Amino acid sequence: MLQATPALLSTKPPFTREQVGGSVGGPFIQDKFFGFVSAEYRNQNHAVPVSFRNFATDTVDPTFAPAFYHDFLINSRADYNVTNNDKIFVRYAFERELDIDNGSLRQPAGSAANRQTSFNRYNSLVAAWNRIFSSTQINNLTFHVDTFLNKIPAFSPNDPATNPSGLAAGNEIRFPSLQDGANFRIPQQTPLNRFQLRDTYSWVRGKHTLRMGGEWQNSGAGVVFDLFGSGTIFTTEDFASENRHTGTPCSAATPCDDTDIPIAVALKSAAPKRPPTAPTSRNTYMGLFVQDDWKAAHNLTLNLGLRWEVDFNILAETNQNRSCPDPTDASNANCEYIRNVIGPHDSSAKYKNFAPRFGFAWDPLSRGRTVVRGGYGIYYDRVVLEAPILEVLLNGRILPLGAFGGSNCSNEPKGDCSLPGAIFDAGTPSLANPFVGTPAVFGVGVNVMDNHAATPYVQQFTFGVQQQVAQNFTVSADAVHNFGSRFLIGRFLRQLPKGADANFLSCPNSIDPCTIIDPASGKNVSACFTKASDPTCDQVTNIESSAKTWYDALLVSIAKRPTGSQNWKWGFNINYTLSKTF
Repeated sequence: MLQATPALLSTKPPFTREQVGGSVGGPFIQDKFFGFVSAEYRNQNHAVPVSFRNFATDTVDPTFAPAFYHDFLINSRADYNVTNNDKIFVRYAFERELDIDNGSLRQPAGSAANRQTSFNRYNSLVAAWNRIFSSTQINNLTFHVDTFLNKIPAFSPNDPATNPSGLAAGNEIRFPSLQDGANFRIPQQTPLNRFQLRDTYSWVRGKHTLRMGGEWQNSGAGVVFDLFGSGTIFTTEDFASENRHTGTPCSAATPCDDTDIPIAVALKSAAPKRPPTAPTSRNTYMGLFVQDDWKAAHNLTLNLGLRWEVDFNILAETNQNRSCPDPTDASNANCEYIRNVIGPHDSSAKYKNFAPRFGFAWDPLSRGRTVVRGGYGIYYDRVVLEAPILEVLLNGRILPLGAFGGSNCSNEPKGDCSLPGAIFDAGTPSLANPFVGTPAVFGVGVNVMDNHAATPYVQQFTFGVQQQVAQNFTVSADAVHNFGSRFLIGRFLRQLPKGADANFLSCPNSIDPCTIIDPASGKNVSACFTKASDPTCDQVTNIESSAKTWYDALLVSIAKRPTGSQNWKWGFNINYTLSKTF
Protein backbone atom coordinates (compact mmCIF):
# COMPACT_ATOMS: atom_id res chain seq x y z
CA MET A 1 0.00 0.00 0.00
CA LEU A 2 1.31 3.47 -0.85
CA GLN A 3 1.90 5.68 2.16
CA ALA A 4 1.03 9.28 1.29
CA THR A 5 1.36 10.83 4.74
CA PRO A 6 5.20 10.85 5.08
CA ALA A 7 5.55 12.50 1.68
CA LEU A 8 2.92 15.11 2.49
CA LEU A 9 4.60 15.98 5.77
CA SER A 10 8.08 16.36 4.29
CA THR A 11 9.54 19.70 3.24
CA LYS A 12 8.55 20.74 -0.26
CA PRO A 13 11.46 20.20 -2.71
CA PRO A 14 12.67 23.39 -4.39
CA PHE A 15 12.00 24.01 -8.06
CA THR A 16 12.82 27.05 -10.18
CA ARG A 17 13.30 27.35 -13.92
CA GLU A 18 14.60 30.19 -16.03
CA GLN A 19 14.57 30.13 -19.79
CA VAL A 20 15.70 32.87 -22.13
CA GLY A 21 16.25 32.89 -25.85
CA GLY A 22 16.41 35.09 -28.88
CA SER A 23 17.07 35.08 -32.59
CA VAL A 24 17.99 37.45 -35.38
CA GLY A 25 17.83 36.86 -39.11
CA GLY A 26 16.83 38.12 -42.49
CA PRO A 27 18.07 38.99 -45.98
CA PHE A 28 21.36 40.74 -45.24
CA ILE A 29 21.97 41.21 -48.98
CA GLN A 30 18.76 41.25 -51.02
CA ASP A 31 18.32 38.14 -53.19
CA LYS A 32 21.90 37.17 -52.34
CA PHE A 33 22.62 36.44 -48.69
CA PHE A 34 20.21 35.22 -46.02
CA GLY A 35 20.97 34.13 -42.49
CA PHE A 36 19.79 33.71 -38.94
CA VAL A 37 21.18 32.81 -35.54
CA SER A 38 19.29 31.82 -32.41
CA ALA A 39 20.42 31.16 -28.86
CA GLU A 40 18.65 29.66 -25.87
CA TYR A 41 19.62 29.17 -22.23
CA ARG A 42 17.82 27.02 -19.68
CA ASN A 43 18.62 27.20 -15.98
CA GLN A 44 16.71 24.83 -13.72
CA ASN A 45 17.19 24.18 -10.01
CA HIS A 46 15.29 21.24 -8.59
CA ALA A 47 15.77 18.25 -6.31
CA VAL A 48 16.26 14.52 -6.67
CA PRO A 49 15.08 11.85 -4.21
CA VAL A 50 17.82 10.46 -1.97
CA SER A 51 18.04 8.73 1.40
CA PHE A 52 20.11 9.19 4.52
CA ARG A 53 20.98 7.26 7.65
CA ASN A 54 19.04 8.69 10.58
CA PHE A 55 21.21 8.00 13.63
CA ALA A 56 18.47 9.19 16.00
CA THR A 57 16.17 6.34 14.94
CA ASP A 58 18.65 3.92 13.32
CA THR A 59 16.62 3.98 10.11
CA VAL A 60 17.31 4.86 6.49
CA ASP A 61 14.88 7.67 5.66
CA PRO A 62 13.95 9.37 2.37
CA THR A 63 14.71 13.00 1.66
CA PHE A 64 15.82 15.08 -1.29
CA ALA A 65 19.04 16.73 -2.42
CA PRO A 66 19.68 19.77 -4.63
CA ALA A 67 20.17 19.26 -8.35
CA PHE A 68 20.37 21.48 -11.39
CA TYR A 69 20.17 21.51 -15.16
CA HIS A 70 22.05 24.12 -17.23
CA ASP A 71 21.70 24.00 -21.01
CA PHE A 72 23.00 26.49 -23.59
CA LEU A 73 22.15 26.06 -27.29
CA ILE A 74 23.03 27.88 -30.50
CA ASN A 75 21.55 27.30 -33.96
CA SER A 76 22.57 29.25 -37.02
CA ARG A 77 22.27 29.06 -40.78
CA ALA A 78 23.45 31.10 -43.75
CA ASP A 79 22.38 30.81 -47.41
CA TYR A 80 24.35 32.45 -50.21
CA ASN A 81 23.30 32.61 -53.86
CA VAL A 82 26.65 32.66 -55.64
CA THR A 83 25.03 32.69 -59.09
CA ASN A 84 21.67 31.74 -60.50
CA ASN A 85 22.95 28.17 -60.74
CA ASP A 86 25.06 27.89 -57.58
CA LYS A 87 23.81 28.07 -54.01
CA ILE A 88 25.71 27.46 -50.78
CA PHE A 89 24.37 27.03 -47.27
CA VAL A 90 26.14 26.58 -43.94
CA ARG A 91 24.52 25.45 -40.70
CA TYR A 92 26.13 25.36 -37.24
CA ALA A 93 24.72 23.99 -33.99
CA PHE A 94 26.24 23.98 -30.50
CA GLU A 95 25.09 22.67 -27.13
CA ARG A 96 26.71 22.78 -23.71
CA GLU A 97 24.81 20.97 -20.96
CA LEU A 98 25.60 20.33 -17.29
CA ASP A 99 23.33 18.53 -14.85
CA ILE A 100 23.19 16.65 -11.56
CA ASP A 101 21.09 13.53 -11.08
CA ASN A 102 20.96 10.29 -9.13
CA GLY A 103 23.89 7.98 -9.62
CA SER A 104 21.61 4.98 -10.03
CA LEU A 105 17.91 4.21 -10.22
CA ARG A 106 18.44 0.75 -8.74
CA GLN A 107 17.77 -0.25 -5.17
CA PRO A 108 18.96 0.41 -2.58
CA ALA A 109 18.48 4.17 -2.82
CA GLY A 110 21.49 6.46 -2.99
CA SER A 111 22.59 9.20 -0.63
CA ALA A 112 23.30 12.81 -1.61
CA ALA A 113 26.95 11.88 -2.10
CA ASN A 114 25.91 9.16 -4.54
CA ARG A 115 24.65 11.71 -7.03
CA GLN A 116 26.70 12.36 -10.14
CA THR A 117 27.41 15.22 -12.49
CA SER A 118 27.09 14.85 -16.26
CA PHE A 119 28.71 17.23 -18.73
CA ASN A 120 27.82 17.11 -22.44
CA ARG A 121 29.19 19.22 -25.26
CA TYR A 122 28.09 18.97 -28.90
CA ASN A 123 29.24 20.78 -32.07
CA SER A 124 27.85 20.28 -35.57
CA LEU A 125 28.82 22.01 -38.82
CA VAL A 126 27.10 21.32 -42.17
CA ALA A 127 28.01 22.93 -45.49
CA ALA A 128 26.27 22.19 -48.81
CA TRP A 129 26.68 23.29 -52.41
CA ASN A 130 23.81 22.97 -54.91
CA ARG A 131 24.76 23.20 -58.57
CA ILE A 132 22.14 23.44 -61.35
CA PHE A 133 23.63 22.24 -64.64
CA SER A 134 20.41 22.53 -66.60
CA SER A 135 16.64 22.34 -66.17
CA THR A 136 16.98 18.55 -65.94
CA GLN A 137 20.28 18.13 -64.04
CA ILE A 138 21.25 19.15 -60.52
CA ASN A 139 23.99 18.13 -58.10
CA ASN A 140 24.13 18.43 -54.30
CA LEU A 141 27.42 18.15 -52.37
CA THR A 142 27.31 18.10 -48.55
CA PHE A 143 30.06 18.12 -45.93
CA HIS A 144 29.30 17.49 -42.26
CA VAL A 145 31.44 17.33 -39.13
CA ASP A 146 30.26 16.89 -35.56
CA THR A 147 31.90 16.29 -32.19
CA PHE A 148 30.42 15.05 -28.95
CA LEU A 149 31.89 14.75 -25.46
CA ASN A 150 30.26 13.23 -22.39
CA LYS A 151 32.06 13.42 -19.03
CA ILE A 152 30.84 12.06 -15.70
CA PRO A 153 33.36 13.08 -13.02
CA ALA A 154 33.74 11.32 -9.71
CA PHE A 155 32.10 13.78 -7.34
CA SER A 156 28.97 15.88 -7.14
CA PRO A 157 29.94 19.56 -6.79
CA ASN A 158 29.53 21.43 -3.52
CA ASP A 159 28.54 18.34 -1.60
CA PRO A 160 31.08 16.40 0.48
CA ALA A 161 30.76 12.68 0.88
CA THR A 162 28.45 11.71 3.71
CA ASN A 163 29.99 8.31 4.33
CA PRO A 164 32.00 7.66 7.51
CA SER A 165 35.00 9.85 8.14
CA GLY A 166 38.41 8.41 7.43
CA LEU A 167 37.50 6.89 4.07
CA ALA A 168 38.83 8.21 0.78
CA ALA A 169 36.48 10.67 -0.86
CA GLY A 170 35.91 8.33 -3.79
CA ASN A 171 34.93 5.29 -1.74
CA GLU A 172 31.41 3.95 -2.02
CA ILE A 173 29.74 2.05 0.82
CA ARG A 174 26.92 -0.32 -0.05
CA PHE A 175 24.86 -0.57 3.11
CA PRO A 176 21.96 -3.05 2.79
CA SER A 177 19.50 -0.14 2.47
CA LEU A 178 21.67 2.70 1.14
CA GLN A 179 24.33 3.46 -1.48
CA ASP A 180 26.62 6.04 0.10
CA GLY A 181 29.63 7.81 -1.37
CA ALA A 182 30.71 8.08 -5.02
CA ASN A 183 28.98 5.72 -7.44
CA PHE A 184 31.13 2.74 -8.45
CA ARG A 185 30.75 3.41 -12.21
CA ILE A 186 32.45 6.81 -12.30
CA PRO A 187 34.40 8.62 -13.56
CA GLN A 188 33.43 7.99 -17.17
CA GLN A 189 34.19 9.81 -20.40
CA THR A 190 33.11 9.22 -24.00
CA PRO A 191 34.46 11.43 -26.81
CA LEU A 192 33.00 10.97 -30.32
CA ASN A 193 33.65 12.70 -33.63
CA ARG A 194 32.45 12.18 -37.20
CA PHE A 195 33.32 13.52 -40.66
CA GLN A 196 30.88 13.00 -43.53
CA LEU A 197 30.94 13.78 -47.25
CA ARG A 198 27.91 13.05 -49.46
CA ASP A 199 27.16 13.77 -53.13
CA THR A 200 23.91 13.22 -55.06
CA TYR A 201 23.40 13.82 -58.79
CA SER A 202 19.85 13.96 -60.22
CA TRP A 203 18.94 13.81 -63.90
CA VAL A 204 15.46 13.89 -65.42
CA ARG A 205 15.49 12.17 -68.82
CA GLY A 206 12.14 11.53 -70.47
CA LYS A 207 10.12 9.19 -68.28
CA HIS A 208 13.11 8.50 -66.03
CA THR A 209 14.39 10.42 -63.02
CA LEU A 210 17.88 9.11 -62.27
CA ARG A 211 19.72 9.63 -58.99
CA MET A 212 23.22 8.47 -58.26
CA GLY A 213 25.86 9.31 -55.74
CA GLY A 214 27.99 8.27 -52.86
CA GLU A 215 28.78 8.86 -49.21
CA TRP A 216 31.92 8.70 -47.07
CA GLN A 217 32.08 8.82 -43.29
CA ASN A 218 34.89 8.59 -40.78
CA SER A 219 34.07 8.26 -37.07
CA GLY A 220 36.24 8.02 -33.99
CA ALA A 221 35.53 7.21 -30.35
CA GLY A 222 37.34 6.56 -27.11
CA VAL A 223 36.31 5.67 -23.59
CA VAL A 224 37.35 6.19 -19.96
CA PHE A 225 35.72 3.86 -17.46
CA ASP A 226 37.05 3.60 -13.89
CA LEU A 227 34.98 0.66 -12.66
CA PHE A 228 35.12 0.32 -8.84
CA GLY A 229 37.93 2.87 -9.09
CA SER A 230 38.92 3.80 -5.54
CA GLY A 231 36.86 1.08 -3.92
CA THR A 232 33.37 -0.09 -2.97
CA ILE A 233 32.69 -1.64 0.44
CA PHE A 234 29.71 -3.94 0.99
CA THR A 235 28.49 -4.07 4.61
CA THR A 236 26.11 -6.44 6.36
CA GLU A 237 24.30 -3.79 8.44
CA ASP A 238 23.00 -0.23 8.06
CA PHE A 239 23.91 0.52 11.70
CA ALA A 240 26.12 -1.29 14.16
CA SER A 241 24.02 -3.73 16.19
CA GLU A 242 26.71 -4.15 18.88
CA ASN A 243 30.24 -3.19 19.79
CA ARG A 244 32.40 -5.68 17.93
CA HIS A 245 35.59 -4.53 19.59
CA THR A 246 34.31 -5.73 22.96
CA GLY A 247 31.60 -8.19 21.91
CA THR A 248 28.99 -6.39 24.02
CA PRO A 249 25.66 -4.68 23.20
CA CYS A 250 25.67 -0.98 22.40
CA SER A 251 25.47 1.09 25.59
CA ALA A 252 26.79 4.24 27.21
CA ALA A 253 29.68 2.22 28.58
CA THR A 254 30.42 0.48 25.26
CA PRO A 255 29.12 2.82 22.56
CA CYS A 256 28.86 1.70 18.93
CA ASP A 257 29.83 3.54 15.79
CA ASP A 258 30.32 2.75 12.10
CA THR A 259 33.63 1.02 12.74
CA ASP A 260 31.63 -1.77 14.44
CA ILE A 261 29.75 -2.63 11.21
CA PRO A 262 31.04 -5.88 9.61
CA ILE A 263 32.24 -5.84 6.01
CA ALA A 264 31.09 -8.60 3.67
CA VAL A 265 33.52 -7.87 0.82
CA ALA A 266 35.36 -4.91 -0.68
CA LEU A 267 36.08 -4.37 -4.38
CA LYS A 268 38.67 -2.09 -5.89
CA SER A 269 40.07 -1.48 -9.35
CA ALA A 270 43.22 -3.48 -10.01
CA ALA A 271 43.84 -1.79 -13.35
CA PRO A 272 47.53 -1.28 -14.12
CA LYS A 273 46.65 2.22 -15.35
CA ARG A 274 43.94 4.36 -13.76
CA PRO A 275 41.59 5.55 -14.90
CA PRO A 276 41.36 2.71 -17.44
CA THR A 277 41.09 3.87 -21.04
CA ALA A 278 40.55 2.13 -24.35
CA PRO A 279 42.64 3.25 -27.33
CA THR A 280 40.73 5.48 -29.75
CA SER A 281 38.98 3.42 -32.43
CA ARG A 282 38.10 4.79 -35.87
CA ASN A 283 35.63 3.57 -38.47
CA THR A 284 35.47 4.41 -42.17
CA TYR A 285 32.23 3.87 -44.07
CA MET A 286 31.51 4.23 -47.78
CA GLY A 287 28.30 3.83 -49.77
CA LEU A 288 27.42 4.11 -53.49
CA PHE A 289 23.92 4.10 -54.96
CA VAL A 290 21.92 4.43 -58.16
CA GLN A 291 18.15 4.87 -58.38
CA ASP A 292 15.58 5.29 -61.16
CA ASP A 293 12.01 6.58 -60.84
CA TRP A 294 10.42 5.33 -64.06
CA LYS A 295 7.02 6.38 -65.36
CA ALA A 296 6.46 3.01 -67.07
CA ALA A 297 2.85 3.81 -68.06
CA HIS A 298 0.35 6.59 -67.51
CA ASN A 299 -0.98 4.70 -64.47
CA LEU A 300 2.19 2.91 -63.28
CA THR A 301 5.38 4.26 -61.69
CA LEU A 302 8.31 2.00 -60.80
CA ASN A 303 11.23 2.74 -58.50
CA LEU A 304 14.37 0.67 -58.97
CA GLY A 305 17.55 1.11 -56.97
CA LEU A 306 20.75 -0.53 -55.81
CA ARG A 307 23.05 0.52 -52.95
CA TRP A 308 26.45 -0.88 -52.02
CA GLU A 309 27.95 -0.24 -48.60
CA VAL A 310 31.18 -1.16 -46.90
CA ASP A 311 32.32 -0.59 -43.31
CA PHE A 312 36.02 -0.65 -42.52
CA ASN A 313 37.34 -1.20 -38.99
CA ILE A 314 33.94 -1.83 -37.43
CA LEU A 315 33.81 -5.53 -36.51
CA ALA A 316 37.12 -5.95 -34.69
CA GLU A 317 39.40 -4.93 -37.55
CA THR A 318 40.96 -1.78 -36.07
CA ASN A 319 44.67 -1.50 -35.38
CA GLN A 320 43.94 -2.10 -31.70
CA ASN A 321 42.07 -5.32 -32.54
CA ARG A 322 44.95 -6.94 -34.38
CA SER A 323 47.12 -9.68 -32.94
CA CYS A 324 50.11 -8.75 -30.81
CA PRO A 325 53.73 -9.21 -31.89
CA ASP A 326 54.26 -10.65 -28.42
CA PRO A 327 51.03 -11.73 -26.65
CA THR A 328 52.91 -12.09 -23.36
CA ASP A 329 53.61 -8.32 -23.30
CA ALA A 330 50.66 -6.86 -21.37
CA SER A 331 51.97 -3.30 -21.72
CA ASN A 332 51.14 -3.08 -25.45
CA ALA A 333 47.73 -1.40 -25.61
CA ASN A 334 47.64 -1.20 -29.43
CA CYS A 335 46.96 -4.87 -30.03
CA GLU A 336 44.77 -7.69 -28.76
CA TYR A 337 46.20 -10.94 -27.41
CA ILE A 338 42.74 -12.43 -27.95
CA ARG A 339 43.42 -12.32 -31.69
CA ASN A 340 46.58 -14.37 -31.10
CA VAL A 341 44.47 -16.96 -29.30
CA ILE A 342 41.34 -17.26 -31.47
CA GLY A 343 42.70 -16.07 -34.82
CA PRO A 344 42.05 -13.03 -37.02
CA HIS A 345 38.68 -11.67 -37.99
CA ASP A 346 37.44 -12.68 -41.46
CA SER A 347 36.33 -9.36 -42.92
CA SER A 348 35.57 -10.50 -46.48
CA ALA A 349 31.79 -10.31 -45.91
CA LYS A 350 31.90 -6.51 -45.63
CA TYR A 351 32.47 -6.21 -49.40
CA LYS A 352 29.23 -8.08 -50.16
CA ASN A 353 26.76 -5.58 -48.69
CA PHE A 354 24.51 -5.04 -51.72
CA ALA A 355 21.07 -3.57 -51.06
CA PRO A 356 18.55 -3.79 -53.94
CA ARG A 357 15.32 -1.79 -53.65
CA PHE A 358 12.10 -1.94 -55.65
CA GLY A 359 8.82 -0.05 -55.40
CA PHE A 360 5.71 0.58 -57.45
CA ALA A 361 2.56 2.71 -57.48
CA TRP A 362 -0.31 1.57 -59.74
CA ASP A 363 -3.72 3.06 -60.50
CA PRO A 364 -5.63 -0.02 -61.76
CA LEU A 365 -8.70 1.97 -62.84
CA SER A 366 -6.79 4.91 -64.34
CA ARG A 367 -9.16 7.36 -62.68
CA GLY A 368 -6.76 9.03 -60.28
CA ARG A 369 -8.75 7.88 -57.24
CA THR A 370 -7.10 4.52 -56.46
CA VAL A 371 -3.49 3.53 -55.88
CA VAL A 372 -2.02 0.11 -55.19
CA ARG A 373 1.52 0.45 -53.86
CA GLY A 374 4.27 -1.75 -52.51
CA GLY A 375 7.97 -2.30 -52.30
CA TYR A 376 10.90 -4.39 -51.16
CA GLY A 377 14.30 -3.29 -49.94
CA ILE A 378 17.38 -4.33 -48.00
CA TYR A 379 18.74 -1.82 -45.48
CA TYR A 380 22.08 -2.34 -43.72
CA ASP A 381 22.46 -1.26 -40.11
CA ARG A 382 25.30 0.94 -38.88
CA VAL A 383 27.30 -0.50 -35.98
CA VAL A 384 29.41 2.54 -35.13
CA LEU A 385 32.41 1.73 -32.92
CA GLU A 386 30.59 0.05 -29.99
CA ALA A 387 31.63 -3.43 -31.11
CA PRO A 388 35.42 -2.98 -31.40
CA ILE A 389 35.55 -0.87 -28.23
CA LEU A 390 33.92 -3.72 -26.30
CA GLU A 391 36.65 -6.10 -27.41
CA VAL A 392 39.42 -3.62 -26.61
CA LEU A 393 38.03 -2.53 -23.22
CA LEU A 394 36.80 -5.91 -21.94
CA ASN A 395 39.88 -7.95 -22.71
CA GLY A 396 40.78 -8.96 -19.14
CA ARG A 397 43.75 -6.60 -18.99
CA ILE A 398 42.29 -3.08 -18.89
CA LEU A 399 39.51 -3.58 -16.31
CA PRO A 400 40.66 -6.15 -13.71
CA LEU A 401 39.19 -5.93 -10.22
CA GLY A 402 40.60 -6.78 -6.84
CA ALA A 403 38.43 -8.46 -4.19
CA PHE A 404 39.34 -7.98 -0.52
CA GLY A 405 38.04 -10.31 2.17
CA GLY A 406 35.43 -9.27 4.71
CA SER A 407 35.53 -8.95 8.48
CA ASN A 408 36.46 -12.01 10.53
CA CYS A 409 35.57 -12.86 14.13
CA SER A 410 37.43 -15.99 15.22
CA ASN A 411 35.54 -16.26 18.52
CA GLU A 412 32.42 -17.33 16.56
CA PRO A 413 31.83 -20.37 14.34
CA LYS A 414 33.24 -19.84 10.84
CA GLY A 415 34.35 -16.37 11.92
CA ASP A 416 30.79 -15.03 11.52
CA CYS A 417 30.74 -11.42 12.77
CA SER A 418 26.95 -11.19 12.62
CA LEU A 419 26.47 -13.46 15.63
CA PRO A 420 25.92 -11.97 19.13
CA GLY A 421 29.15 -11.52 21.08
CA ALA A 422 31.34 -11.54 17.97
CA ILE A 423 34.66 -9.71 18.35
CA PHE A 424 36.73 -8.43 15.44
CA ASP A 425 40.07 -10.15 14.98
CA ALA A 426 43.07 -7.86 15.25
CA GLY A 427 43.66 -6.19 11.89
CA THR A 428 40.45 -7.51 10.33
CA PRO A 429 38.80 -5.30 7.69
CA SER A 430 36.40 -2.68 9.04
CA LEU A 431 35.21 0.72 7.89
CA ALA A 432 38.25 2.15 9.65
CA ASN A 433 40.50 0.09 7.33
CA PRO A 434 38.45 -1.78 4.70
CA PHE A 435 41.14 -2.81 2.20
CA VAL A 436 43.32 -5.27 4.11
CA GLY A 437 45.72 -7.82 2.67
CA THR A 438 46.41 -8.87 -0.89
CA PRO A 439 43.34 -8.76 -3.13
CA ALA A 440 42.18 -11.65 -5.28
CA VAL A 441 42.41 -10.23 -8.80
CA PHE A 442 39.75 -11.22 -11.32
CA GLY A 443 38.38 -9.92 -14.61
CA VAL A 444 34.94 -8.61 -15.46
CA GLY A 445 34.77 -10.92 -18.46
CA VAL A 446 36.40 -11.16 -21.85
CA ASN A 447 34.44 -9.95 -24.88
CA VAL A 448 35.47 -10.89 -28.39
CA MET A 449 33.96 -10.24 -31.80
CA ASP A 450 33.10 -13.46 -33.60
CA ASN A 451 35.61 -14.23 -36.35
CA HIS A 452 32.80 -14.25 -38.93
CA ALA A 453 30.68 -11.34 -37.63
CA ALA A 454 29.04 -9.36 -40.43
CA THR A 455 26.99 -6.18 -40.88
CA PRO A 456 23.36 -6.55 -39.70
CA TYR A 457 20.60 -5.83 -42.21
CA VAL A 458 16.80 -5.66 -42.50
CA GLN A 459 14.59 -6.83 -45.37
CA GLN A 460 11.41 -4.75 -45.63
CA PHE A 461 8.25 -5.66 -47.53
CA THR A 462 5.32 -3.26 -47.91
CA PHE A 463 1.98 -3.53 -49.70
CA GLY A 464 -0.98 -1.18 -49.49
CA VAL A 465 -4.08 0.31 -51.08
CA GLN A 466 -5.39 3.87 -50.92
CA GLN A 467 -8.82 4.90 -52.18
CA GLN A 468 -10.45 8.29 -52.49
CA VAL A 469 -14.01 8.22 -51.15
CA ALA A 470 -16.33 11.03 -52.21
CA GLN A 471 -14.54 14.31 -52.94
CA ASN A 472 -12.51 14.98 -49.80
CA PHE A 473 -12.01 11.64 -48.04
CA THR A 474 -9.35 8.95 -48.42
CA VAL A 475 -9.07 5.49 -46.87
CA SER A 476 -5.81 3.53 -46.88
CA ALA A 477 -4.47 0.24 -45.55
CA ASP A 478 -0.82 -0.86 -45.64
CA ALA A 479 0.91 -4.04 -44.52
CA VAL A 480 4.55 -3.93 -43.40
CA HIS A 481 6.89 -6.85 -42.75
CA ASN A 482 10.46 -6.36 -41.54
CA PHE A 483 12.86 -9.26 -41.14
CA GLY A 484 16.24 -8.52 -39.57
CA SER A 485 19.25 -10.80 -39.87
CA ARG A 486 22.82 -10.91 -38.57
CA PHE A 487 22.12 -8.63 -35.60
CA LEU A 488 24.80 -8.74 -32.91
CA ILE A 489 24.23 -10.72 -29.72
CA GLY A 490 26.64 -11.81 -27.00
CA ARG A 491 26.78 -15.50 -26.11
CA PHE A 492 29.33 -17.54 -24.21
CA LEU A 493 31.86 -19.10 -26.55
CA ARG A 494 31.36 -22.88 -26.32
CA GLN A 495 33.28 -24.28 -29.30
CA LEU A 496 36.94 -23.88 -30.17
CA PRO A 497 37.22 -21.60 -33.22
CA LYS A 498 39.08 -22.96 -36.21
CA GLY A 499 42.77 -22.20 -35.87
CA ALA A 500 42.52 -21.21 -32.19
CA ASP A 501 45.50 -21.77 -29.88
CA ALA A 502 44.47 -24.57 -27.52
CA ASN A 503 47.33 -23.66 -25.16
CA PHE A 504 45.37 -20.63 -23.98
CA LEU A 505 41.73 -21.50 -24.79
CA SER A 506 39.84 -24.55 -23.55
CA CYS A 507 36.37 -25.61 -24.79
CA PRO A 508 35.90 -28.99 -23.12
CA ASN A 509 32.53 -30.28 -24.32
CA SER A 510 30.75 -27.75 -26.58
CA ILE A 511 28.23 -27.23 -23.76
CA ASP A 512 30.09 -25.47 -20.96
CA PRO A 513 31.56 -22.02 -21.71
CA CYS A 514 35.12 -21.89 -22.99
CA THR A 515 37.88 -20.68 -20.66
CA ILE A 516 40.72 -18.39 -21.73
CA ILE A 517 43.95 -17.49 -19.93
CA ASP A 518 46.03 -14.39 -20.58
CA PRO A 519 49.36 -15.43 -22.18
CA ALA A 520 51.01 -12.73 -20.05
CA SER A 521 50.43 -14.99 -17.03
CA GLY A 522 53.13 -17.31 -18.38
CA LYS A 523 50.85 -20.31 -17.83
CA ASN A 524 48.85 -22.79 -19.87
CA VAL A 525 45.04 -22.83 -19.81
CA SER A 526 45.23 -26.02 -17.75
CA ALA A 527 46.12 -23.74 -14.80
CA CYS A 528 42.51 -22.54 -14.86
CA PHE A 529 41.22 -25.91 -13.66
CA THR A 530 43.39 -26.32 -10.57
CA LYS A 531 42.35 -25.49 -7.01
CA ALA A 532 44.49 -22.35 -7.10
CA SER A 533 43.39 -21.19 -10.55
CA ASP A 534 45.14 -18.25 -12.17
CA PRO A 535 43.26 -14.94 -11.71
CA THR A 536 43.63 -14.14 -15.43
CA CYS A 537 41.36 -17.08 -16.33
CA ASP A 538 37.98 -15.99 -17.61
CA GLN A 539 35.03 -17.00 -19.73
CA VAL A 540 34.61 -15.57 -23.21
CA THR A 541 31.52 -13.74 -24.44
CA ASN A 542 31.40 -14.14 -28.21
CA ILE A 543 29.63 -11.23 -29.95
CA GLU A 544 28.19 -12.95 -33.01
CA SER A 545 25.92 -12.11 -35.94
CA SER A 546 23.14 -14.56 -35.15
CA ALA A 547 20.20 -12.57 -33.74
CA LYS A 548 17.07 -12.17 -35.87
CA THR A 549 14.18 -9.72 -35.59
CA TRP A 550 10.61 -9.73 -36.91
CA TYR A 551 8.14 -6.89 -37.20
CA ASP A 552 4.67 -7.15 -38.77
CA ALA A 553 2.18 -4.32 -38.87
CA LEU A 554 -1.12 -3.25 -40.41
CA LEU A 555 -1.59 0.50 -40.78
CA VAL A 556 -5.09 1.85 -41.46
CA SER A 557 -5.84 5.51 -42.08
CA ILE A 558 -8.95 7.62 -42.72
CA ALA A 559 -8.38 11.25 -43.66
CA LYS A 560 -10.44 14.26 -44.67
CA ARG A 561 -8.90 17.08 -46.65
CA PRO A 562 -9.34 20.47 -44.92
CA THR A 563 -12.40 22.26 -46.28
CA GLY A 564 -14.61 25.10 -45.15
CA SER A 565 -15.01 28.81 -45.62
CA GLN A 566 -12.42 31.46 -46.36
CA ASN A 567 -11.90 32.14 -42.65
CA TRP A 568 -11.73 28.62 -41.28
CA LYS A 569 -11.23 25.08 -42.47
CA TRP A 570 -11.49 21.69 -40.82
CA GLY A 571 -10.21 18.22 -41.50
CA PHE A 572 -8.93 15.14 -39.72
CA ASN A 573 -6.54 12.22 -40.00
CA ILE A 574 -7.32 9.06 -38.01
CA ASN A 575 -4.71 6.30 -37.87
CA TYR A 576 -4.74 2.82 -36.38
CA THR A 577 -1.74 0.48 -36.16
CA LEU A 578 -1.80 -3.21 -35.30
CA SER A 579 1.71 -4.58 -34.88
CA LYS A 580 3.65 -7.57 -33.62
CA THR A 581 7.37 -7.76 -33.04
CA PHE A 582 9.81 -10.42 -31.93
